[in-house]
Amino acid sequence: MVLGVVVFITGLYALTQPSVHQSQRHGRNQATARRVLARLAEIRHQTGSQTDRQVVRQIAYLRKIDPYVVEELVLEAFERQGYRVARNKRYSGDGGLDGQVWDRNGQRLLVQSKRYNGPVRREHMVQFSQLIAGQGSQVGGYFIHTGRTPKPVALLAQTGNVTILDVARLIAFIEEAGATH
Repeated sequence: MVLGVVVFITGLYALTQPSVHQSQRHGRNQATARRVLARLAEIRHQTGSQTDRQVVRQIAYLRKIDPYVVEELVLEAFERQGYRVARNKRYSGDGGLDGQVWDRNGQRLLVQSKRYNGPVRREHMVQFSQLIAGQGSQVGGYFIHTGRTPKPVALLAQTGNVTILDVARLIAFIEEAGATH
């Protein structure tokens, strides 16, 4: 009986800890995210001012990169703007949560990042809103994506404590993070 409990607890612990492979993968994705930030700044500064053509190129670039790199890119941008960041140990099976950030006032905010080419899926917003609601009224969230926000999804976010950063606002957020770094 005791041996069974020890085996169960050991197995549970192993499931919740990142493997060496996962840690290395996180490190590679974080390094790639920093390179992506530099590449986005390079696209912007090719002519010295932000043009519609440059924004289109930045959007296309963001929509092509690995979804896990998008997660790391968003968290890196938060860090560069002075937020305290807690990354998840895993990319998949994260329960719809890519990380948590705390603003300068100490408010805890959950972060969900999605790389979309099309519109945000309603079910993703529903799941994220429910996750935030389960954390209590003092917790908010950022739903950040590279797609389009349909009006019903935007209205759903307003009913919860969710701030949506669509691709245009994400680019502005990234640029602001680059200016503060």
